Amino acid sequence: MSVEALPGNTHTPPELMPSDTRWLSGVELVTHEERAALRSWLLTPGLLTQRIRAAAGTDFSMSVLREQTTASGHEREIDMRCAGVVWLFAHTSIPAPTLSAQSLWVRRSVITVTGFAFSLYEVFLPAIGERPSSIPTPDFHGTQPP
Repeated sequence: MSVEALPGNTHTPPELMPSDTRWLSGVELVTHEERAALRSWLLTPGLLTQRIRAAAGTDFSMSVLREQTTASGHEREIDMRCAGVVWLFAHTSIPAPTLSAQSLWVRRSVITVTGFAFSLYEVFLPAIGERPSSIPTPDFHGTQPP
């Protein structure tokens, strides 16, 4: 895996979406055949990072293209690549009211991989570690109780 950070970054983000971009509802997506191979990616629950890392293997890389905090909030743009080919462009926008809505614990890490550094911010939301009562809690060995 390799990671590229903002300083010295020469990558440019993909072109903005064309004006004729069409958004599909979930129902339309299930029956849309134009790009059927994308369907499983589009329907993947949660973040795609782990799936992309697994699919790309050691050819995975990520570039932070832009990151800024302003009075209106925090924004970050990244791309994820396999063997240098961009697979995904992502834009995250966190409005200022969300950032200041409650006291949150945040873990910040600076990670260096093959000589490239990147910052990782993980925000622990209030429900972390709480499991619905219908799901058993694993013991410290990761196994489910009987």
